[in-house]
Amino acid sequence: TALVDGERRISYAELNTSANRLARHLAEQGLGRGDMAGVLLDRGADFAVAVLAVTKTGAAYTLLDPDFPDERLRSAATDAG
Repeated sequence: TALVDGERRISYAELNTSANRLARHLAEQGLGRGDMAGVLLDRGADFAVAVLAVTKTGAAYTLLDPDFPDERLRSAATDAG
């Protein structure tokens, strides 16, 4: 088991498959080396998949807290580039 999210158990293979699928989608959208992606998710399985997927594209990421007010999210996104 790679991670547990509530009642959900995810194997390393499932985690890798999900991250690869999302990484392909992100790359098709133009995300790649030298880019910055914002990850705006609560902590959990989807968060882990997103972070792995972004790194698989070669891009960097910045974590954005879903509890931040909209103005703070906009500011963080602008500062990150």
